[in-house]
Amino acid sequence: MNTILSASELLLHLKQHPIFSELTEEEVTTYFSGDRSEIKAFPPKKIAYSSSAERVRVGILLSGRARVETDAQALVKSLRVGELFGIANLYAEDEPFPTSIVTTAEAKILFLDGAAVKRLIEEVPSVRRAYLTFQSGRIVYLNQKIATLTAGNAERRLAVFLLDYEQDGVFIPPCPMNRLAELLGIGRASLYRAIDALCDEGLIEKQGKTIYLRNKDALLRLI
Repeated sequence: MNTILSASELLLHLKQHPIFSELTEEEVTTYFSGDRSEIKAFPPKKIAYSSSAERVRVGILLSGRARVETDAQALVKSLRVGELFGIANLYAEDEPFPTSIVTTAEAKILFLDGAAVKRLIEEVPSVRRAYLTFQSGRIVYLNQKIATLTAGNAERRLAVFLLDYEQDGVFIPPCPMNRLAELLGIGRASLYRAIDALCDEGLIEKQGKTIYLRNKDALLRLI
């Protein structure tokens, strides 16, 4: 089911994200009226969007759960409600990195026409500043993540992964533990020792395969 929103309804959703927080209703009407924005509902295990789509779009997860996967179905990241996707590919001169947005539960996604988003960024100074700030923050975070995953110990590497892929404080492994160890660049025994260490410190709690993040602030300080 697709839903076309009024400018005031769309503005309420857009203002939840930093890039669009200073938009006015007039600007929303100018750039996103008609078929340049819509909300789509998806069942679980459905490809909601692919970077190979002919029509470039930017999306915001409004409800439910979804994840970013490569074409080989490898997990890139889990999306949280309110998170944006597709924004980095707007100015990709080469082929965009081949990824898909796959729902893991019933979900609603707000789609914005990619060309309209580019016009907005280029023509509205407040949005352009917010976009550059947002992208700069992502670059800094990715650099920190790379440094941690290449030079950090097992506990730090695990903490980065848990914080990236948790949903409401809950982490359910998206793959077998031996595969998770490979993704982190550590041995399986080291992974289990890291889990035990974080449990002993009270940062996480493991129940079966599920890991509960009990102290996110401490995990952030760890990395």
